[in-house]
Amino acid sequence: MGTEWVCSEWLVSLGLNQYQKTFRHCLVDARMLEHLSKKDLRGLLKMVDSSHRNSLRYGMHLLKHFDYDLMEIKRLQEESKEGTSSRNIKIR
Repeated sequence: MGTEWVCSEWLVSLGLNQYQKTFRHCLVDARMLEHLSKKDLRGLLKMVDSSHRNSLRYGMHLLKHFDYDLMEIKRLQEESKEGTSSRNIKIR
């Protein structure tokens, strides 16, 4: 899950596409995501809105929950779009 996936798919799926250019410039990939501090998000990546940071953190938690399994994540996205998902996801 490289920088291109993070920027062109993942951020967009979170509704955070306004950060694509900054994430791409900083070469943020999936391995880096869980190591980003609040200071990194605010300063380096210019994500000053706390609700945007919360959305990003929630998205990162889901990636980790599904062990970064892209196929499973895409399958669940499709089920969600079709309204056929019977899976409840609990996030702690």
